[in-house]
Amino acid sequence: MINTIERYHERIHNVRPSLIILFVFLSISGFAQELETRVSYLGLKLVQGRTLENRMSADSELYRILDSIFAVPGSFRTDLGQHPQISDLYPDDHAFRLISWGIPQENGEYLFNGLLLLPTDSQPIVHQLVDSSMNYYFEQKEIHGPDQWFGAMYYEIVHKRHKKKDHYFLLGWDGYSMSSNRKIIEPLQLDPKKGPLFGEAVFKLENKPVRIILEYAEDAGVSLRYDPGLKMIVYDHLVPMDGAPIGMFSFYIPDFTYEGLEFKKGKWIHHSLVQPKNDTPY
Repeated sequence: MINTIERYHERIHNVRPSLIILFVFLSISGFAQELETRVSYLGLKLVQGRTLENRMSADSELYRILDSIFAVPGSFRTDLGQHPQISDLYPDDHAFRLISWGIPQENGEYLFNGLLLLPTDSQPIVHQLVDSSMNYYFEQKEIHGPDQWFGAMYYEIVHKRHKKKDHYFLLGWDGYSMSSNRKIIEPLQLDPKKGPLFGEAVFKLENKPVRIILEYAEDAGVSLRYDPGLKMIVYDHLVPMDGAPIGMFSFYIPDFTYEGLEFKKGKWIHHSLVQPKNDTPY
């Protein structure tokens, strides 16, 4: 599997946008439908490909297509269609676009890939997200750029402002192992000098994390959502199953109570027990 991943990253880093191919694509009637159909096919192949090589091949082709599309001026909002296997999100102010997806590995883990796009008057600035979570020594303490990303597939973006500064928080899923999954709250900083940074010390918790990681049993359903009624990020309170040791998170499940995080003065304040108001299923 390591050799397969190494070959994949070598292909990705050698990719350059093929504008000739893209312009041919654009000249074909029904380009949008063709694009959506192709992306849909690759999305299915990412997770249903029979071998890891098949899945990685689909991943490489998807990246090449996206890399070519976003090399064209005015492409920031190009519609890719809706695909369950590929997340495509904007915050409410459209300050960036975040595309992410996951590839099942042979050992039950997931490798994630993605793009972070920043709009300009011409073509968007494109940052490839390189999943490096396996190299994190302190997962809740490290802040890195796109080339050392803590991989996840995102499903919601929370936007907050404090002292005229925009704060963005990404809610995501990580198929961590064969026995457990994780939900993640990932702060995204758009630093004008350093560029995009993942992680930020904005959580007023005892261990002072730069991201929140909730690990739980693989077959458990765990929620992590922003509740606009409460103006909080609300998530399941997790406890070990009966008889399971504390700290063995592959045996943690929800107990049907909820915790919350409330944004005040630039920090997330923890509430140990909240009652969700949002009608959206948790």
